[in-house]
Formats: sequence, structure tokens, C-alpha cells
Amino acid sequence: MAHQVKDVMSMIDGVFEEARVLGIKPTKLQVPATGSDGNLGTVGAGELHQYRENPDTLQVVGRDGDEAYLVEQLCGADSTGNLSFVAIVGIAGIGKTTLARRVYENEKVIESFTEGKRIWIYVSDDFNINRILSQMVEVLAKSKSDLSSAEALIKKLQEDYMGGTKYLLVLDDAWNTVEELWESLKMCLHRIGGSSGSKVLVTTRSNAVADSSESADNSPFGRIAT
Repeated sequence: MAHQVKDVMSMIDGVFEEARVLGIKPTKLQVPATGSDGNLGTVGAGELHQYRENPDTLQVVGRDGDEAYLVEQLCGADSTGNLSFVAIVGIAGIGKTTLARRVYENEKVIESFTEGKRIWIYVSDDFNINRILSQMVEVLAKSKSDLSSAEALIKKLQEDYMGGTKYLLVLDDAWNTVEELWESLKMCLHRIGGSSGSKVLVTTRSNAVADSSESADNSPFGRIAT
């Protein structure tokens, strides 16, 4: 047991050392207390989901250069005319989602993707294309969708929301490494018909995920390691 604890502590030290090299400084996160004595308690699953959905409660220090790079990747001139992918890759807890949200809420990004065509979807290990398309409809419609087939969802997105319009789609915490699934998703997005300059921003723990999404993309691919 003592040996296992030592290994865990060594791993934690390694994470802090990597953060120091990357210029990330520790900061306190105030979490609602759950104990009756008012002391800091266990964070429940619902609260963790809240922090993921509202990462402004977190602070990432020393990442202004990364934010500026990503904003340029998303808003810069796209000479290829294709839908293109950008990835943020890093270990769990390093701040990928927080960085992505800062970029998502950046004024230049908001101005670049007009008409509110910015969509944020939490993916995790459930890389189901119909679910992703359905959530895209729900985000844009601001209501639940009763459509179930990919064809109906693509038609809805194309005709009512995204056809001919530049958009930004964020796929947060993607785990899937199957290249064929990424290719299928890209085919669906092309059928929806967003205009030139549309972008997909992926956050992931795995370079293999970034490789798979990159392989499904024929345009220059931006990647940043956190």
C-alpha cells in the first residue's frame, strides 16, 4: 500500500511539474460546502457537470498565448474553403475545457461566427452521431428535438439553421478514436452545408482522437497541446 501511495504522489508531482513548465499557475477554486459543519466537502456529479458547463468558475493562468493562437485558427482566413478541425489535447484536469470556453466566448470569435451559430456539445465516450446532430438542433432551437433519424436531423439543420452559414461546433471531451466515425460525422456536416470558414474545435485527452479527426479532414489541421 505504501508503495502505491508513493507512486500516486510521484504522478501528482509530475502533473504539477508539467504545469509549471507550461506556465500554468495554481489557483484556488471555491466549491460549495457539502458538510453540515461548513467545511469543504465532496463535489457531487451534478456540481462537476455545472463546472464543465460553466467553466468561468475556473481560472487558467498563463494561457493567453494559447487562446490567441486558437482564436486565430478559428477566425483567420481559410484559403481551402473546407470545414476544418482544430484540437486541444492534454491530460485530464489540465484546463482544456476552460481554455476552449474562453475561446468560445472570445469577442472576436463571437463576431466571426455571426447569427449565434456557435454550438457547444459535451461528447465524452458516447460518440453517437445521431445524438450529436440532435443536440445541435436543440442548442440552435433552444428546445428539445423529437427527431430521431440522421436524415431528418440533417434536413432540419440545413433548412432551418445552418445551411450556407459559417458556424463553430465545439466537441468537448471527445474520446472516440475510430476514423470511420469521424469521417461519417464530417460527411453529415458537409451535407448540412455550412459556408466556408466553418470550424470544429475538439477537446480531448488523447492524441489518437486528434489523429482520427485529423484523418477525416482534408484541410490544414490546427492542434495545441495543453
